[in-house]
Amino acid sequence: MIGDINLAMENLQSGIDRAEKCPFRPRYHFLPTAYWMNDPNGPIFYEGEYHLFYQHNPYKDNFKQNEWWEMCWGHAKSSDLVHWKHLPLAIIPSHENGEDGCWSGACVINNGIPLLSIQALAKISLHIIMQNCGWQLVEME
Repeated sequence: MIGDINLAMENLQSGIDRAEKCPFRPRYHFLPTAYWMNDPNGPIFYEGEYHLFYQHNPYKDNFKQNEWWEMCWGHAKSSDLVHWKHLPLAIIPSHENGEDGCWSGACVINNGIPLLSIQALAKISLHIIMQNCGWQLVEME
């Protein structure tokens, strides 16, 4: 499980070299720097740049059921939708609040401030899942 954002970012950094050497990695389609991503969430145009948030597992590069519980939100920005600058992870699960993954959501601009709304899941038992939805302020680079 994810302990903190620094651990997630370090692990993600360690997979970049392998990802860049993969002969099957698309060169034009948006991808995270390494590892697995799911669907994009909360794309916005803010202060002259496009921002893309996406479900991302910074620990795993293939899909297995137990890897779903490490889902974070990646973040990238672009001025032209072709060339992307990868930014630090935008959201990681809050284990203090019992969250095990960050899922679908949206981003809106409210009075000039970007706000993310996410669905975070917590495993209560094998068959019960609690859903927390909330808004989080986003720091934009």
